Amino acid sequence: MRSLFRVVVILILGVACKSDIPPISKNARIFEVTEDLKLVMEVEGRRRTLKLCGIVPTSAAKGYIEEAIAPSERVSLVHFGNLADVFWSKDGEEFYLNGLLVLEGLAEVNREESPQCSDPTGLETAEKLREKREEK
Repeated sequence: MRSLFRVVVILILGVACKSDIPPISKNARIFEVTEDLKLVMEVEGRRRTLKLCGIVPTSAAKGYIEEAIAPSERVSLVHFGNLADVFWSKDGEEFYLNGLLVLEGLAEVNREESPQCSDPTGLETAEKLREKREEK
C-alpha cells in the first residue's frame, strides 16, 4: 500500500512540475539596459540577459528604467526562459516594471506573449488605465 502511495505522489509531483505554474521569484540586480531594451541582470550569482515579458517597450523606456531602478538596487524577478517580470519596492511601495512601462505609455502590450507572464491581468489593467488617462 505504501509503494502505491509513493507512485501516486510521484505522478502528482511530475504533473505539477510540468504545469503552467510560474517559477518562484528570485532576487536579482539590473546591471544594464541594452540598446535593444533587454536587461542584463545578476540572478543567483550568474549574469543573464532577459527581455521584459509581455511588452514591446519604446526607446524612451531605457532611460525610464535606468532612472527608476538604481544599479545596486535589488529587484524581484520572475522569469520564464529569457522572459522576465520585474518587481521592486521603493519607499514602502511595490512596483511592477512591465505594467508601469505600459501605464506610462513607454510600452505596448504584446498580446501573444502576455499570457506567459506572471501578471497578464496587471498588464491589461495598466493598458486600460493609460487609455482612460489619454481620453482626458
